[in-house]
Amino acid sequence: MTVLRCIDAGQVGDAEFLLRVRQAGDILVINDLVSSAPESSRRTATNLFKMIAANYVDRLSTYHGKFGNADTNSIAQVKSILEKYGSVK
Repeated sequence: MTVLRCIDAGQVGDAEFLLRVRQAGDILVINDLVSSAPESSRRTATNLFKMIAANYVDRLSTYHGKFGNADTNSIAQVKSILEKYGSVK
């Protein structure tokens, strides 16, 4: 199911979960790639992570919907990455 289909069906919690899972995956991928990236890309990633960390609230671990639960190890990794760049709620 796509995010838009969830929204159209009134399943806002499921849509939010899908978006947050995608965000978490993107954070993990960027973090893995940034160490071998040029300095300008590392600066961009740092700025991006700072912005995300400033607004990040873990809602993945409290989701209980039709998509099951998010991987707790991945959630912990995302929090650990973002804590380097700011406070995480």
